[in-house]
Amino acid sequence: MCRRVLQARRRLFHRCHKAKIWLIQPILSEARVAAIGLFEAKTHLSEYVARAEAGEEVIITRHNKPVAKIVPYVQQQHARDARQTAVAALLAQASGRTLGLSWRALRDEGRR
Repeated sequence: MCRRVLQARRRLFHRCHKAKIWLIQPILSEARVAAIGLFEAKTHLSEYVARAEAGEEVIITRHNKPVAKIVPYVQQQHARDARQTAVAALLAQASGRTLGLSWRALRDEGRR
């Protein structure tokens, strides 16, 4: 075969069999999670905020490493109710208990 044909075949072979670089995306365990790059997040932020409002989580990556997460905002009403219940229980337990001294005696001791 002629030299030019061999060179053309080599070029074609190398073009088809070049080493491919695969960008490794973070492993997402949940079905409703999307991973996007930082530039895309900046460009389409309102779209991803709307997706978060719909209940989807969006992971933002920089150089294919997760750096931030956009999640739906949930009111922490149950946490506040739990705190109020705990404070009420503590106050109920403490009612009727004293330190053994009056607050005036403790105040006066601190002034000496």
